[in-house]
Amino acid sequence: MKVISINEHLTGFYFAGDSVIWKEDPAAGMDDNWSLGGCNSLGVCCYVLHKSGEALIYDTLCSPEQIGEVRAYLETRGISRFTVTLSHWHLDHVGGNAVFQDCNIISTEKTRQALVLYQNAIERGELWGEPPIKPLRLPDVTYKHELTIYVGGLEARLHNINIHTDDGAFLYLPEDKLLLVGDMLEDTCPFITNPRDIPVHIENLAKLKGMDFTAIYPNHGSYNTVSKGGYTRKFIDAAIYYLEKMHKAVNADLNCPEPDLSTFAAKYLEEGAIRYWAPYEVVHKGNFERTKLALSNPDWDISEGL
Repeated sequence: MKVISINEHLTGFYFAGDSVIWKEDPAAGMDDNWSLGGCNSLGVCCYVLHKSGEALIYDTLCSPEQIGEVRAYLETRGISRFTVTLSHWHLDHVGGNAVFQDCNIISTEKTRQALVLYQNAIERGELWGEPPIKPLRLPDVTYKHELTIYVGGLEARLHNINIHTDDGAFLYLPEDKLLLVGDMLEDTCPFITNPRDIPVHIENLAKLKGMDFTAIYPNHGSYNTVSKGGYTRKFIDAAIYYLEKMHKAVNADLNCPEPDLSTFAAKYLEEGAIRYWAPYEVVHKGNFERTKLALSNPDWDISEGL
């Protein structure tokens, strides 16, 4: 675990990814174990807003072990009151929920609905495969569109918006003008869950870009970038560019070739808005496959992309 002090009341907790030196291919095992892929290979970070003994935790990572480290660290620093909020329902963001049996877990209504729908499969390790999350602690407080929370007097605003998933929620900190975006943005490229919603994602990313913020912090990003002040607006430009290019290519030719990620995203790699991280080649390949299936088959269902 790498502890990133973003400011005096916001801390990031980063696991694996480019924060470690890999002795073998970091993408090894991504197809066999969602935790290795979603956390170790890509790298994952959760964020904690804290003040006066209170903390708001944005996502619980992949496992009780990971978030348990985070909670233990915070408790040694005098924090005893915890609230958890979830960016969306995907397993690498709810894996440690059980560590917070004594706290409120907050999510959008759609996040809770998805977790209830898939709970049995998640606990049996049948949705994404191994490892199972058992028990899966469900959210007990939900909201539909927006919710404002105060942590030691600090304001935190949750907003539901359809980017990456339709249940997604970004966290805006108006005092610091910071955006915590979950998986709405990823470095090197977005993960396209529902290709049919790409036009909506592009439209909503433009809305996100129009907000008043100074830096962006994703859950899957570069350790070096997150630890050195976060991402700029160009991060959003890179995601829009990628989504537009993907959608246009597949619409033009359902059998279009799948160029490697470094070629496909070259424009914003060269500008330094994103960095090349080899495990995202697997994400990129999956994006192409799902987009081709979704746009060619009227019977394609989003559950096929989970």
